Amino acid sequence: MKVNVSTLEFNDLWKRSIINVWKLVELLKFQFIYYKVITSRGIEFDRLREYTEADDARFIDWNSYARTGKPHVKVFKEERKLDIIYIVDLSTTMTLGTTELVKNEYASILATTLALVSHTLGDRVCMIGFSDEIKVFIDPSVSIDTVLQIAKVLTDKNIYGGEKRWGIITPAVLETFGPDSFVFILSDFIGPKEELYDFVLKASNKFEGVAGIMIRDPFDSYIPEGVGKIYIQDPATGEINLVDADKIRDEFNENARREEEEIKNKFTQAGALFAKVYTTEKNMVKMIVNLFGERIWK
Repeated sequence: MKVNVSTLEFNDLWKRSIINVWKLVELLKFQFIYYKVITSRGIEFDRLREYTEADDARFIDWNSYARTGKPHVKVFKEERKLDIIYIVDLSTTMTLGTTELVKNEYASILATTLALVSHTLGDRVCMIGFSDEIKVFIDPSVSIDTVLQIAKVLTDKNIYGGEKRWGIITPAVLETFGPDSFVFILSDFIGPKEELYDFVLKASNKFEGVAGIMIRDPFDSYIPEGVGKIYIQDPATGEINLVDADKIRDEFNENARREEEEIKNKFTQAGALFAKVYTTEKNMVKMIVNLFGERIWK
């Protein structure tokens, strides 16, 4: 089935992301806050390693030197590079919407913004884009070219479409990346979710952390009164039906509320972070800070 996809132009996506990044970097400009966000520990001692001429002598651990006869320096958590993995849902449901920015467009800005922040603060950045197969796998790197590649890929209309198959990302992520990784999942989370919950639990147990960001069109969650008859398209089959919104509104809204609450509970029970954002939310930076607020201040 041919999917009619809307994407941002590359220059527009890059401009929007740059604006968000510098707002975020200003808020997270002290690197210890960033690492407290990602590792929930902040700056702290990690290990000792042998001193080299490039090291600052102020960090020599003299107690270790006295014991071993060799100079060693202290390594702190902020010196440890992490793999920041952005898993982006490219399925058909992400291309549907009623607002200025469709879900996939909103996700592209959010993923590029977060990738730029990770790059700016020194971590390796990578991206996996999927629907019924893994369509994009960008290897981890500290190069700005990787962030540019993420932005360019997400503006390509041809990568979107297909049903979600969460099971295909489980081996791709768990078998490829080590414990020094943090996973962001950007999706509307519409469709079957058992494999998603399994992945979140396993990833939370293996990696430094997992954060789920639910991106939804307002009509994904709530049909207001007085809408009348509307066309609803089945995202899997493409079939379009005319329905009376007033007749299905109460049942639809309650089912959507329960679904969203279940998803949030599954993430939090696994020890993962979770946030929901609508495509009408203009202050993306505020949403990101709120997502991490508990880790920053606890």
